[in-house]
Amino acid sequence: MKKNIKLFSLQEYRLLQLSSIIFETQSYHWLKPFFREVRNSGVNEDYFVKKNITSDQLVSIKANKDLWIQQARLEWKYKNAKVFTENQECNLCNQPHLETCYFENKRNKKIIQVGTTCLYTLGDEYEKSRNRELKSERELNNISEIQKSIPDIRNIVDDWSLYLSRTPVVVSRDLEKEYREVCKKLVNLYNKTVKSKNINENLLKLLEVYEQLLLVKLKINTFIENNKKRKYVLSRSIFDEMKFNQLNYANIIDVITGQYNSVITIQTAHKIKSKTFYECFVGDFNKLNKDIKIESVNDFSFKISFKHAKGINFLINGEAFIFSFSDLVLDKPVYDSDSERLEDMLKDIRFFDSSNSEEAINRVLRETNIKYKAYNFKRDSSINKEVKEELRSIKRMIDSKNDYNRILYNINSILYEFEECQKINKYYSLYASEVNQKNKDDYKEQIRKKISKLDRSNIKILIGLNDKETLEVNERQSVMVEFNSTRLNRELQELKKKLIFISNANTDKLVDEVNKLMEISITENSKDFYGRFGVIKTYSLPNDTELETLKEELMEKIIDVSRMKNSLFEFVYEGNIVKVEREKLAVETIRYLLVNDKDKKKKFEKAIETYIENKKSVSKTIYHAELLKKYQATKSRFS
Repeated sequence: MKKNIKLFSLQEYRLLQLSSIIFETQSYHWLKPFFREVRNSGVNEDYFVKKNITSDQLVSIKANKDLWIQQARLEWKYKNAKVFTENQECNLCNQPHLETCYFENKRNKKIIQVGTTCLYTLGDEYEKSRNRELKSERELNNISEIQKSIPDIRNIVDDWSLYLSRTPVVVSRDLEKEYREVCKKLVNLYNKTVKSKNINENLLKLLEVYEQLLLVKLKINTFIENNKKRKYVLSRSIFDEMKFNQLNYANIIDVITGQYNSVITIQTAHKIKSKTFYECFVGDFNKLNKDIKIESVNDFSFKISFKHAKGINFLINGEAFIFSFSDLVLDKPVYDSDSERLEDMLKDIRFFDSSNSEEAINRVLRETNIKYKAYNFKRDSSINKEVKEELRSIKRMIDSKNDYNRILYNINSILYEFEECQKINKYYSLYASEVNQKNKDDYKEQIRKKISKLDRSNIKILIGLNDKETLEVNERQSVMVEFNSTRLNRELQELKKKLIFISNANTDKLVDEVNKLMEISITENSKDFYGRFGVIKTYSLPNDTELETLKEELMEKIIDVSRMKNSLFEFVYEGNIVKVEREKLAVETIRYLLVNDKDKKKKFEKAIETYIENKKSVSKTIYHAELLKKYQATKSRFS
């Protein structure tokens, strides 16, 4: 696993942030955004990788960071040092210090205060100047004498305020107060001893206070040991998470450490926003309560489910839930049943999402007997019904027109066969009366070619050519082939059927013409047949472009309900539709599902019917028109 290398400590990052080297050097312009952030920790290599820094830029950071820090140090000028009675925050490490040094930037004129433990960040020369400024030779000797008796005195004096921030359990307010008082006393006495001309008397007093500090630390350690295994105690992780999540964390911490000795109780549990605490609470609650289950936690809200409302998930603010159920987890139950708690919680419970709301409302409506029935336009088959029928009609018209043209083509083909039969019979007549053998052979060849090309289903050959292609004249037959008009009549019947589906001003006239045509025998009166058929072909049918345009116009009127969302809940009664806000329905539905009340059904019906009756209703026709308008507006917005 690749090691995540630290590139800048917090002190180094803040030094560069407060200096001008990064912000005034053009070649480092790409670094500016990263040094404008407010941070409480140093910067690792992964931070820059996640910010999409290039590999070359990352190499540049690693190679030049020491140079940047060195150049930044040169910008600062030491001004003075001061010892305070109250802690001051260091601008480099954000930690409190009683002893601080002041530095001024020679370029941007910023002034910073730096705690004694962070002077190394500005370079060794400042550590030396600090010693020259604050300590005379006698003071340095006094410090050495003190360290002989209390070796870690410098660390205690400089870092005493950090001790309590590192304990695994946040100590009680009384212990904290006692510790701070002793430490302040120790610091003051230490400074006095360092400056004293006669160190012995002050050193004895310092040792006495040091012993007091050790006793207080022993109390603190005993307190931690007694409480660190307790599940619901103010641990360091809970404290840190509260500090990150809550603006008013200090007030809550003060109550927990003061009134309740750092123990989390039913009086304070609901005020805590900590992932660690929530995980413990959820685990214990789900073990203790079998009727209600916390399914998950998100942003300090609970997704919950109820045994008597299966399949429905609800959402409640974690603070409200813990307020109602903290006694069950942290103490002895105050309520006799969950119903009593739920009455107090109802105002804070809502459905987890719209699908759960929809399912719950519909379920309750099915169980109750209100006269208004739930309406869902996505399941209303009457929407688009008329338009779809028109579209089907247009499609039938287009298909029928295509079929009509196809049938006309077939009829033309059959008439061509009829004409060829006529020519064959003519050649046969010429063949029978011809004396010249050469001419007879030419007629016979013409007959042979034409017969070979004909569809035998449309003709009956009365006299045929034998195997030797000899044509014997039969004096009893005046014709060689006979035309079969059965297929022609069948095509005319189909032609009439297709005309029924073609909506056109000429349709009725065409049907009459086809009927008249079917009464004429082509074999007996071909001239009249051709004349009538020619009239039929002159009639115009709907234009293809017009039909496609009409089809497109109708398609525009089709409402794609799958793409539409509805923020309201709708009911239908006596053909009229009523739109209502979901909020009232949701509130009453939640009450119906969760509260144990023998009259809840009647109460629900009355509440909902009264609510709906105060709303305006519209007819389905108007509703569909509004729906189309809304859909078209949506389409134009996203097209």
